[in-house]
Amino acid sequence: MRGTVASINIGDKKGEGKTPVKEKAILRPGWGVVGDVHAGTCDRQISLLPVEALGGVPYGGYGENIDIEGMDILELEEGTILRIGQDVRLQITQRGKICPSRCSIYYRLGDCIMQKKGVFAVVLEGGEIMVGDEVGIGGAAAYAET
Repeated sequence: MRGTVASINIGDKKGEGKTPVKEKAILRPGWGVVGDVHAGTCDRQISLLPVEALGGVPYGGYGENIDIEGMDILELEEGTILRIGQDVRLQITQRGKICPSRCSIYYRLGDCIMQKKGVFAVVLEGGEIMVGDEVGIGGAAAYAET
């Protein structure tokens, strides 16, 4: 199973949409996306959405860090290792989330799909990523063989 990074998004306020990064982003182990408000969060350092779930909402509109195209990340179990490009490895820690209150995204869009379709991960191995990078499952050996 493989996909592609369609967009990388960062923001400086929680509960709001994020802005797509034009060039590349740096992911730091145990931290998340450098420059993003959610970096440093224990189990939800990175948020991911499948492009197909956006339903016409612009990239970053639901507050997600990475939009992935061509890979059904919603089927992946917690603990699954994702590799982005050659160096970056993420581990899925959570699918969906419970929101204690409605955020500005909900009021602006009428819904927040992160509760049902958001996938959250921690950064195991960091590095630079950019739009177009391939996304695969597993470590280096498994990635090369899939």
